[in-house]
Amino acid sequence: MPLRALSATRAELPNGRSVTTFAGCNYLAIHRHPRVLESLSDGLQRYGVSAGASRETTGNTDAHEALEAELKQWLGVEDALLLPDGYIANIAAAQALAKLQPLATVHVDARSHPSVLDALSTAGCSPTSYEHANAAAVDQTQAIFTDSVFTGSGELAPVAALLNRLPTDGYLILDDCHGVGSIGPLAQGTAAHLGISDPRLIITGTLSKGIGCAGGYVAGPAAVIAAARASSAFICTTPIPPALALASRTAIRIAQTDDQRRAQLTTNAQALKHGLRKLGLTTSTTPTPIATFTFDAATAMRDTHERLLSQGLYAPLINYPGGPAQSYFRIVVTAEHTQAEIDRLIDCLAARVRTALALPLETP
Repeated sequence: MPLRALSATRAELPNGRSVTTFAGCNYLAIHRHPRVLESLSDGLQRYGVSAGASRETTGNTDAHEALEAELKQWLGVEDALLLPDGYIANIAAAQALAKLQPLATVHVDARSHPSVLDALSTAGCSPTSYEHANAAAVDQTQAIFTDSVFTGSGELAPVAALLNRLPTDGYLILDDCHGVGSIGPLAQGTAAHLGISDPRLIITGTLSKGIGCAGGYVAGPAAVIAAARASSAFICTTPIPPALALASRTAIRIAQTDDQRRAQLTTNAQALKHGLRKLGLTTSTTPTPIATFTFDAATAMRDTHERLLSQGLYAPLINYPGGPAQSYFRIVVTAEHTQAEIDRLIDCLAARVRTALALPLETP
């Protein structure tokens, strides 16, 4: 369904109707922040719409390099490399590892994003899948690749336990697209949230979700980033427009300094998940703003989705890899949702869920 307009909490449908939306990945609700829009406007005047070429030829700008420096400081890593998007970032990370060491065996969480498998394929690797979030199922290995926040559930990967499955010269690659910008002390992501700092960590991610802008990145040890700069994923792609690099840099600074915005996102995530569990729905208890659930009957889910939409609530029913079922609800809150909006969603869900699950409501 193509949307005609979008804010952090509202969407305009093709028929022109405005609804409250609990969709997408704009977790910190920065994408329309006045300072971000001002940086974008300034960048458009200075650079135009496109970088126009690969950064290895004539497309590199001071805006791209400044954003990499900002990422390095924010994530607390030795170096960072900017890529066009998160998908390409995973490819660059896999190609970098293949340059640094033989990757005869790479273990991958069974519910990792499809881009992880594609990335390893481009690097000439045949990954070994392990049971979802089960570090004990991983044999001692040289490299592990996993989502750190799983988009289809909001769960966290067992990062510390996975590190224990690696030798001192091994690598754990965390696709933190849904962690950075949503959890962590300064919205720094999963490793920071868990209090883990390790030279074997490589972080890939995107600036288009929690930060609400554009671009992907690989962050971690300097040797890995140097190898990623030599990858075809970096050399042969056109970077994000310099104007978006400026906007992304401003968004990162807002994410770090706006304590109230980060706290509100955490509060909203807790309120959403508490409300869903009161309805008898099973969803993750992590602090992420992602809540997914399913009913036994597909027809009941479709009907619920349509009923909610008729009541002005857009709660997506999706088919996407890594979820609890082939079709499932993926409900997301942002830092700008109000408690009243969350309560209304829960109230409108209540009758439908009681019918579908035949469960009484839990008392507070």
